[in-house]
Amino acid sequence: MMDLCIEICKSETEEIKEHLSSNEQIPLLDKTSLGSSRQNRVYLPGTGVSRKHAEIVYKKEDNTYWITDLHSTNGTYLNEERIPPRHPMALAIDDIITISPYTLRVRKLESEREQRTVVHQIPDDSDSDLSRRLIETFVKPATTRKRNIDVFLGKKKHVHHSIRDYPARLVIGRDDGCDIVLSDNSVSRRHAIVEIDQRDESWLSDCGSSNGIFLNGKRLMERLKIEDGYEFEIGNYRLVYHDSNAELIDRFESKVEIAKHDISNEDRLSAKNTGQKWIRLIGFTAYAVITASLALILWFLFR
Repeated sequence: MMDLCIEICKSETEEIKEHLSSNEQIPLLDKTSLGSSRQNRVYLPGTGVSRKHAEIVYKKEDNTYWITDLHSTNGTYLNEERIPPRHPMALAIDDIITISPYTLRVRKLESEREQRTVVHQIPDDSDSDLSRRLIETFVKPATTRKRNIDVFLGKKKHVHHSIRDYPARLVIGRDDGCDIVLSDNSVSRRHAIVEIDQRDESWLSDCGSSNGIFLNGKRLMERLKIEDGYEFEIGNYRLVYHDSNAELIDRFESKVEIAKHDISNEDRLSAKNTGQKWIRLIGFTAYAVITASLALILWFLFR
């Protein structure tokens, strides 16, 4: 399989530039969706982009990738020529895809690309998001984040597989070339993919398998963001995703709550001490005034 990726080269608007890192590279799957919905593999926020704008599909028979415009409002351009809706066009390395206001380039995926984590500056005032950003900035560089998948066949653990950081891409299936091999006829040759994206988030995708992926008894119909403790079923196997960062965030948030409680107690104690100081000051002032008044009275009486 020819490993290609989409490189987000630029956006024409300053507002959107704030949400993107320069030259982000997103590996292409058997089926890669592009659009303004967060469920798309290539997420392109903006009013000019349709929710499901375009799709790139890999064809195994000739080892090529094809892009199709999904009847988008403003169209998809390949090397400055508009693609007719629902008319697949073959892609080649260094082709330019334009989905206004974005310019995308087709690149060969670097196998030993330097690991990095991109934190998007999307405002969120929640304590959890604040904890995540603090961890990314101060804690994470000094710790080792561990992500892994445990595979169970019945009650017995079948496989324990670790996942590296972005741009990780873990293929699950029956084929011997997969990262996690599930040797059962209920599993497709390339059944599912777990990947770490440029925002350091974990996503689960179905590769068009015959029997699907199930979560809580419901079949997975679109790309899903997964977090620590998520369980899903592939054929006769049960898979559990683990992320040590979730435990780190929980501990961090607990310490934040304790710190907030201590600060609150200190504020109350400070207020109490300040009140006591004012009471003492008022009492001393009253005592001084009364003493001075008595002294004046005595002076007038006995002069």
